[in-house]
Amino acid sequence: MNKLILETDKIEYCDPGSRPTGPSPAPPKAPALPRNLTGNLLATTSHEIRTALNSIVGMAQLVADTNLTREQQTYIDTILESMNGLIKSISYVMDISKIETGQMDIHDEPVDLREMCSTLHRMFRPRTAQKRVNLECECMSNVPLSVMCDERIMERVLNNLITHALKGTSEAGGSIKLSIECIHKSSDGAALSVHVSSTGSLQDLPEGGESAASRNSDDNLLISKQLIELMGGRFDVIRKTEHSSIYRMNLTLRQANRPAAIHLAVSDRVTTITPGTRVLLAEDNRLNQKVILSILRKAGCEVDAVENGEKAIQFISENRYDIILMDCQMPVMDGFEATARIRSLSEPKNNIPIIALTAHTMKGDKQKCLESGMNAYLPKPIGRQDLIDVINDFSKARK
Repeated sequence: MNKLILETDKIEYCDPGSRPTGPSPAPPKAPALPRNLTGNLLATTSHEIRTALNSIVGMAQLVADTNLTREQQTYIDTILESMNGLIKSISYVMDISKIETGQMDIHDEPVDLREMCSTLHRMFRPRTAQKRVNLECECMSNVPLSVMCDERIMERVLNNLITHALKGTSEAGGSIKLSIECIHKSSDGAALSVHVSSTGSLQDLPEGGESAASRNSDDNLLISKQLIELMGGRFDVIRKTEHSSIYRMNLTLRQANRPAAIHLAVSDRVTTITPGTRVLLAEDNRLNQKVILSILRKAGCEVDAVENGEKAIQFISENRYDIILMDCQMPVMDGFEATARIRSLSEPKNNIPIIALTAHTMKGDKQKCLESGMNAYLPKPIGRQDLIDVINDFSKARK
């Protein structure tokens, strides 16, 4: 009786007795995707995930503002907390892929490292209290008030290192210390030494040329090292004794010529938009359009919506607007072409601030938006308060 045997890309019939003996040959390895194809796939995946998350996060924030019972409030708080965790996890996975495909972008901005230390201390306080471990976060007085670096990446690295130190400090009464000091200053910037020390045993860096994506999701030391190197720094693990270790990061950061942005407490942030502000929203995704319209109208804003750049230009020609919220990827006419057309209009319509609301977050995307004539860039999923803040900033500047 003949049997059907599948061999990669062909089908053969053969007699069972004629089957060759010995070990089966190893299956052929799947060919590696070209670097540009991998980058395009990553960009598309990131865009689709962020677009969907924007609607979910926005609607959950709107529901949280309605009259809820205590039980309902607990449910929505859980959803929002879980969504924040999901967004961080997705960003982490995307960052690994961006590094490996050369798509990781560094966005330097003025950063207050003292404020970052305080934020990290507050963030870890519940976990350290639960383990009865003492945590200190200290930024020395010789560190410049404001330095130029990628705030998101710097905070992620420090968060990762403290997390690993906490895992290695299992006994009550242990201690962890984050310390940032300036070794010297020069025309190149401030040479900083960042230490995360622990009374526990810190994990060593993995040996060999292992890919960050191939490691366990909990083991993100390698990705931290790669992020530090992207910022031009160096990372080491120093073992002083069996029960005392230090993560050390050395890097030079330029001193900022302006202060870092002030991060207001939630209770101090303005949740309404300046009265009389008129906004045009250009967004083709129906759900995202619904979410953003609801947020803006609830904040007291007058807003119109269109689904492509061509209609945006038509509305601008016929109406007065203070701000334009522009999606980048739309049918008929995308946000980049629409921005170029708007900038070619006569005054004052050619000077209307244009804010990019986009799920494009790959290397160079922010710069592309700004170079096309847009004034600001907000990546999706967009925080409601971030949207209100940036509209108020530009609205006040125009009045």
